Amino acid sequence: MSNLEVFKQQNKHVINHINRYEPTIIEFLNKLENKNLINKNYPREVRTNLKKFGIIGNAAMTLANRSDIKKKLYYLVAICNAYQVNSELLRKHLLIVVNWDEFTNLNKSNATLGTLLSRLSNKGLEETDFINHLSKSKNIRNSIAHCTFFYEDNQIHFYKNIYDNSPIKMDLESFREESIKLNILTAELLIIYFDMHPPKI
Repeated sequence: MSNLEVFKQQNKHVINHINRYEPTIIEFLNKLENKNLINKNYPREVRTNLKKFGIIGNAAMTLANRSDIKKKLYYLVAICNAYQVNSELLRKHLLIVVNWDEFTNLNKSNATLGTLLSRLSNKGLEETDFINHLSKSKNIRNSIAHCTFFYEDNQIHFYKNIYDNSPIKMDLESFREESIKLNILTAELLIIYFDMHPPKI
């Protein structure tokens, strides 16, 4: 049984999301390989550590799903924490999945997730649903990272910066759904990648 099948068995409550993102992640990885941008040479310890890091991302999402978090502000903070943790994990996953040596003028150790996604788009990968979905969520991701959001009138207001005439507005459950999607995308990318390209050293 592949790691992906195990993941599906363990997460039947979000199987629709897993099945939805599986083909676009495979498409993304195949396009990376076709462009000689896939990293196939990484230490076994990297795989082990990234799996351990992923436990934290999944735990953050589990906390956000707990029914005993009744106060909306605490609930929002738990969801935002899950979103932020999974954004950082996704950045780490992309650093391993992609052969960044093929990109010029990129200090990958300091590159943000937004920078990595932008550089992938410049290589002609923006047409994949995987990159497209992540690029669309850029403003929400940045708002959470820089704490330029608040909760008012039963909606979260995501600002691009301190002053924003047209912030993104979303109710809690819609944002929870977005956070779940990011959690699945983050975990599933690594699982499929490791199934397709097991460690060689």
